[in-house]
Amino acid sequence: MKNLALFALSLALSFSTAAAAQETSSANTTCPKTGGLSIGQARAESFKMMNKADDGKEAFYLHMPQGRPYKVEVTFSGTKPDTTVTALHYIFNPGAKLRDGLTERYGAPLAGSNGVNADWDVPACSVHIRYYAREGNKPGTTKEEMWVEPLNPPAAK
Repeated sequence: MKNLALFALSLALSFSTAAAAQETSSANTTCPKTGGLSIGQARAESFKMMNKADDGKEAFYLHMPQGRPYKVEVTFSGTKPDTTVTALHYIFNPGAKLRDGLTERYGAPLAGSNGVNADWDVPACSVHIRYYAREGNKPGTTKEEMWVEPLNPPAAK
């Protein structure tokens, strides 16, 4: 009986230690926020981060930040001020080595990834990241693209 109680205590401690370790690693996850933009961000805050005025006419905006090695296609849930960012598509200039940074930050990509395509689920941030590399305009260069989307997008109506 004494051994059973000790076993139960050690089992409870190992579960709580594992749960604490998982919470710590989730809390330390850096969510994708390139250029200050992120999934779920309010439209007004997004335009503020892009240093642009919002005309409220489009649910899609192409942002080319000055001095940055990328452009980003920002998709909003609508045109009203209270809408949010629902998708981000970044296109990086050659030489960004984006995949290395994503792997360093989020670990090995999901199964099925290869040298050209890779996917990461980041539950702590509720996002899914897709990566794609293709040949650049100049021989021997690679253009890299990254999509950041909600991990569980809302069902279509």
